[in-house]
Amino acid sequence: MTEDGDDDTSYESAVHDNDILYYDNHDQYNTVMWQLNNNTLKGLTICDAYNPPPSVTQWRTLAQLIGRNTFIEHFYFGNDGENEEDFATEHLEAFVSDIAKNRSLKELWLDHYDFSRARLSVLHPFVIENDKLVKISLCSCDFGLHDLQMLAAAFSQRRNPESTKVIDISGRNISDESIPTIVDICGHCPRLQQLDLGHSRFGIQGLRILATFLANPECRLRHLTLDGVPAVDDEAARILANSLVNNNKLKTLGLKWCNAITPTGWEHFLGILRSTSDINATSCSNHTLCNLKDHPSIPEDLVLCLQVNEYKNKKDVIREKIFHYHLNDSDLAPLFGADQEILPDLLGWIGKAYEDGLGDKSSGTVFYRIIRSFPDLCGFLKHMIGR
Repeated sequence: MTEDGDDDTSYESAVHDNDILYYDNHDQYNTVMWQLNNNTLKGLTICDAYNPPPSVTQWRTLAQLIGRNTFIEHFYFGNDGENEEDFATEHLEAFVSDIAKNRSLKELWLDHYDFSRARLSVLHPFVIENDKLVKISLCSCDFGLHDLQMLAAAFSQRRNPESTKVIDISGRNISDESIPTIVDICGHCPRLQQLDLGHSRFGIQGLRILATFLANPECRLRHLTLDGVPAVDDEAARILANSLVNNNKLKTLGLKWCNAITPTGWEHFLGILRSTSDINATSCSNHTLCNLKDHPSIPEDLVLCLQVNEYKNKKDVIREKIFHYHLNDSDLAPLFGADQEILPDLLGWIGKAYEDGLGDKSSGTVFYRIIRSFPDLCGFLKHMIGR
């Protein structure tokens, strides 16, 4: 846990893989029905390849049992896009409406179902009344802006808004007009850690709104995924990087498959991770962002800064960067102008490196020269330790 009470790790499912039944064969139907009816099934994943597909009546029975169940915590319902005739608008609405009666689910994933004609509002009772909901994923479900706005209204009425930690509203239907509403949804989830907007189609306007959200001190996101968003180019990289200058929460920014970013774009991120104009700037750099999802074109220096940012003790991060970019030889020039607040730490770091045998042969001389260069520092240190 962090000082503000937030979990500082990426959310991991509370349901172990061994507790999830993967339903991809009609022969499993009776087993699934029995376990749901007897409250013994903790997790259910319905794969997108049914052989043969259940009938509409069987689907409805399944949904009704999930709606009444009080034990199940994980439900994934995926579609490969080839079985739309089995889920006409009225059948999809009825199926989701029955699921929405459930109050034990912690994780609900609906993947590649067409809500462009169906009413997503049938899910609202689930969003409002389920006190245990931790993760909701509506991936590539093709709902429109009106549905998204109504979903935001449902989130604003949640009985337990602090339970939600992960939201996935990704896919081609997410446009510039969608982003303000998504930010609104995030605002109704005070413990939100992860937001996935991968493979969306919003542009620079939406990115600016996201950047404003990231720059807000109230933003608590730890992980933002923009994988495969075509609008993420060098200008987008500049906007996103600038939004993280004073952000000390975001640890992962997913930019996988954002192939429009060139070395110019990566330089914007490097600039905020290790501002090198002077020691003060390096000390005040972003020391939190530590993952850009292993993009193949990330330069080596940026990789180094991301790896250093993984240290839990941020003083160690500052020390590593200052030594690497400013104190890698016996030149004392970078020390002049350093804020007095950081000088005691600098002396301690240099002295410890010498004592531990980690510094070069000149470390002791450098330490002595620093004291000679800052004669008032000894008095400052005395004051600091109360002597």
